[in-house]
Amino acid sequence: MLFLIPFVNIIFAIWTYNMLSKSFGKDEGFTVGLLLLGIVFFPILGFGAAKYLGPYGDKAAFDAVALKDFGTPE
Repeated sequence: MLFLIPFVNIIFAIWTYNMLSKSFGKDEGFTVGLLLLGIVFFPILGFGAAKYLGPYGDKAAFDAVALKDFGTPE
């Protein structure tokens, strides 16, 4: 829904691309690349050696929240 609000959609898109790049272990420079040259940088994520590391690339923090909310993982 945030993509439908004028000007907020730009901020939300930047935030979403930043979360995506962090989830694959990339830095802010890669986020800028996704914004400006997405046709090049999205295939790098999809077909390159980038590995998904979890939300924001911090698996330990994600597991800590998951354990608190849902108990021990199976």
